[in-house]
Amino acid sequence: MSARVLASAASLLLASCGLPSAPVSTAPTAATSGSAATATAASGSAPAAASASAAAAGSAWAEPAASDPVVMELRKAMPEKTLTLRASGRIERVITLPFADEERAPGRVAPASVEAFHAALRAARFCELAPKARESAPSYTIIEASFPDVACLIELPDTRWEKTPVAKKVIDAARRLEAEAFLKP
Repeated sequence: MSARVLASAASLLLASCGLPSAPVSTAPTAATSGSAATATAASGSAPAAASASAAAAGSAWAEPAASDPVVMELRKAMPEKTLTLRASGRIERVITLPFADEERAPGRVAPASVEAFHAALRAARFCELAPKARESAPSYTIIEASFPDVACLIELPDTRWEKTPVAKKVIDAARRLEAEAFLKP
């Protein structure tokens, strides 16, 4: 995982706890997340940090207006991937492979698809998926939801996203968004 992603994740975790975050640094760090899940306030401070890091990284998009907030961000470690969904249906996928340039791709999903994803989060009682303690696993996926009524960050091992029926519904809904926005040739 790149130092930029780790620093950004640390900043998001601090913001989600209501703590002031330090400027995002790209210096290597050995720090790791000790928290399995953190509920975020609906204030939108974590999505603002994500937007700022995307702008600093030279995103192909112009920075959207405040009226188009980030409502979901999925971060996966292997391969390193970030999927950012905005309320309007704008979506951006960033994939970083070892020894390769970062691949950024803008896309769009229908507003009905954003609402279907939101409904899937509510039906799954998404914020209750948080484990009591961090599990040892080779790869994790983080989904951060920032809807007004569903606002939390859930970090689970990839295997838990697949094997837990309720979590699988959420990860499958996120995959449907990605498939709609980035059609395979």
